[in-house]
Amino acid sequence: MLTMTDLNELLDTARSAGEARAVDRSKINFGGVDPLGLRQINFGLMDRVLPDLNNVASHIRPYTLMAWAWRRVRHVLERGKRQSAKPEEMRDFVDRIEAIYAWSQFLIDPRADIPGAQAMRPMLDAKQYRFGGEEWEARRNMRRYSTGFISPLNYGPSLRTMGWLIPVEGAAGIFQPDASLDPVLDAFERGFGAELGHEAFNRFGNVVVRRADAERWGKLWTMDKPRAAEAKAMFTRLLWLP
Repeated sequence: MLTMTDLNELLDTARSAGEARAVDRSKINFGGVDPLGLRQINFGLMDRVLPDLNNVASHIRPYTLMAWAWRRVRHVLERGKRQSAKPEEMRDFVDRIEAIYAWSQFLIDPRADIPGAQAMRPMLDAKQYRFGGEEWEARRNMRRYSTGFISPLNYGPSLRTMGWLIPVEGAAGIFQPDASLDPVLDAFERGFGAELGHEAFNRFGNVVVRRADAERWGKLWTMDKPRAAEAKAMFTRLLWLP
């Protein structure tokens, strides 16, 4: 990789050149992913300008979805007979909503710009899916650290950096949305409010979702049509970044 000193020397030589001239054969060994160091410079610049925002996190709707899912956890607790839940139950509920969302988007568009299309393939061919048991737990745990929105490889870091999700003190892995986002989440919810009676949105634990339901939901909360309130919230949070 070229150092900054090498790069400055090349730039000085280029500035002083009056015309094209023959040069020695390149001594750079090709085959590396970043022989000139430009890729790393770009990563460094991006991290300074937009901390924790990577080139996978290119849509607004996943931020809204994850904030809404954690708010829905509070709804389930407040409206149900239970006053509390285990952290893993709450995380499982949010993971379920995130997986349903990804499933629904691949059903309406197999080329949807969401990580994990290949891993989601078995669900695309199923008439229904049970979010419970060993198969779901294995899929859920894989998504948390690879293809899920909350994964460190995808939207996870910027969800926290930009304030869409706030860690709950003393509860590792548990989050709540910024209260100022309530109008945004309300607007998002209105788009599929008639579907909220489904048990997938109202209870912890095992739930069965039919393919037809997921496909119908997919058309109501599409990835590429965020509401104006969502776009405004994202713009505001980008301005907040240090």
